[in-house]
Amino acid sequence: MTVEEVPTDRLMRNATRVLWVTVLLVIAAIPLIVDPRGRDLFRVPKSSFFQAAMLIIGAIAAASAMLSDTFAATLVRNRRAVILTCSGIAWVAVVSMTSTLPAVSRSAPFSIFCYALLFVITVALARTGNILPALAALLIPAMVNAVIVVLQAHDVWHPLGIISKGAARLGNIGLIGNANTAGTYLLMPTIAAFSATATLRRYRLLFAAVTLVLLAGLFETQTITVMFGFAAALLAFVVTGSKRIRILAVAVIVAGICGVLLYAPTRQRLRSLQKPLMKGDFRTVTSNRVPTAFTTLDMFLERPLLGLGPGVFAARYMPHRLAIESRHPEWILHSRENFGEAHNDHLQVLAETGIPGYALFVIVLVSIASITLRRSPPDDDRGRFVRLFALPAAAGFGAVAIGQFPLELTAVSATCVFAAALCFAWRSDAPR
Repeated sequence: MTVEEVPTDRLMRNATRVLWVTVLLVIAAIPLIVDPRGRDLFRVPKSSFFQAAMLIIGAIAAASAMLSDTFAATLVRNRRAVILTCSGIAWVAVVSMTSTLPAVSRSAPFSIFCYALLFVITVALARTGNILPALAALLIPAMVNAVIVVLQAHDVWHPLGIISKGAARLGNIGLIGNANTAGTYLLMPTIAAFSATATLRRYRLLFAAVTLVLLAGLFETQTITVMFGFAAALLAFVVTGSKRIRILAVAVIVAGICGVLLYAPTRQRLRSLQKPLMKGDFRTVTSNRVPTAFTTLDMFLERPLLGLGPGVFAARYMPHRLAIESRHPEWILHSRENFGEAHNDHLQVLAETGIPGYALFVIVLVSIASITLRRSPPDDDRGRFVRLFALPAAAGFGAVAIGQFPLELTAVSATCVFAAALCFAWRSDAPR
């Protein structure tokens, strides 16, 4: 190495560190950003910040790839992740151009591009990154939101002055938006904290405390679909974990069941669902989501290959809902609330992007889940963490997406994309 090359290499190493720290700060900041004076306190500020930040990070990463053979080679070695990412961008571009409402779908490729940047850059940078800063970026904002949710649940502090006039749980929103979305956001960090508790022995007590805080926040949202998603993750821990992890997962399940039955708000919520459930009134039990699911399926059947177009669901929902009601007149007497999301990301991805789009969605989940099942033994804390975390994370996300819309929420989707990238970067057979 010549004398002239040394400063350049040092500069690139420092630039890479700065880029990695910037990514971590962005991931940590997104769930905490709100605009108290805006018309939309939660979603718009988060998405605007995320997209602006990714443009800056993407520009720095592009310059690094052009100036550094090492950074570019990292992307080549992780070509599987890059191929998956490029395939997603390409298909979203295709269905956006063929959308039934092109003006509505116009912004979809840019949004997907930002998530793709986050995924690829994280895979490239995290391979040499320390596990603690990465987990801190996931868990610290989640802890802040969990603490706020608990304080809101007990009327101790409402930082934005939002107090629910209806069901008390609807005011347990953290800094995310509502109780359902707050619970959906807390799901992935809770699974990560549980995995860290089981695998990082030096920091076990610390991550155990973090897990308890996140579980408290998750519990106080009282969101049934999120509880279902977390139960799916715990069952995955039981199936794939060691004896100690199985015991710990079963203990959490038992404690959760006891908590639901003994805690007055959750017990009352279950009682309110008991009568319609006994009558087979699944429309009421699922908060009117059965008609919405049939409506979304009707959208998919209209254009099964290309879908109606990204982002088109909200605009096309009511015409399809009225058509469904003509075949199911028993639903006409009930709510005709206009849904902006299907509250089922599996069906919404099918309806908006067609069969190929949903196939890519499934391939990504399966690719992440398969990391837990690899035969290559992990050789460090990062490898042990992702080997335990990957399958429960994929199972939890897939389960909660049946009744919620994590892909439509920036705080949730950015957190999950970051966690998925860590799984690819830290898996035991990842290229170094």
